[in-house]
Formats: sequence, C-alpha cells, structure tokens
Amino acid sequence: MGRNHPDEMFERATRNDILTEAIVTIENVGTGPDAVTELSFAGDVPRPTPDTFPWSGIYDTESTIRRHADDLPVYPGETVTLYSQSRPFSPADDGVTCSEGTTHGQLEVVVKTRLSDRPIVEQYGVSYTGTDLVDCEIGVDV
Repeated sequence: MGRNHPDEMFERATRNDILTEAIVTIENVGTGPDAVTELSFAGDVPRPTPDTFPWSGIYDTESTIRRHADDLPVYPGETVTLYSQSRPFSPADDGVTCSEGTTHGQLEVVVKTRLSDRPIVEQYGVSYTGTDLVDCEIGVDV
C-alpha cells in the first residue's frame, strides 16, 4: 500500500494517491512474454473494484497525464511493479470500517493477463486500526 510505503510510489504520486492506492509486484515465471491487462481488488477493502469497472485499474507510469495503462508487458524472468488506479483504500467509501479495536479481514488482489483465461488471485490478511479510515493504520500480511 502506498500509505505504508510512500517512498515506493510512482514519481508524481499525490498525497491522495499515496493514501488510497496499492503497490503490487508480479514476476513472469513463464518461458514467454505476457502482458498484465487488469488489476482489481475484492474482499475487505474500503473500495472494492466494481465488476463493471471499464478500465485496467493500472496506473500508466509512462504517461504525462493521469490515465489507466492499456496493458503492461512482462517478459520471462522479469519482475514489474504495478500501481493501482482504482483507489482500493479510499476513505470515501465504506467497504470496511476502522475503529479503535482492530478489525481483521481478507483482501483479494486479482491480476488478469493477455495469455491466460484464468486470473491470478492472491489472498492476504488485512487489518484496520484507528478512529476513521483517513488516519487508519492498515496492515497487509504479505
């Protein structure tokens, strides 16, 4: 998450980007090139990605304007970092709550690629502690 690793966010990341976006690292362990076409979030996140989300959900780091990447090439043995552009940790939504006691849940990160019919789905434990989502301490078990 950007808020837990602000120094790892993309170059022109705003304070809002840092508070609301996620950082995902993937590796191509196959023998040929592929491309990531979609990044989405489900489960216990303040703002799960809607099923009808019309964009890739991937921030285009090569663009000089804020936009979604069409896809991101990943070559064999290469590790790439993706930045969300769907605001999964936005405090403006109420998919989860943050309270003085710690709330635990499960978060799903879904990555779709050009060559696979099946998405890559990884689940992580997530915890929320604080008085509201703006100042909430969010932990993800990686």
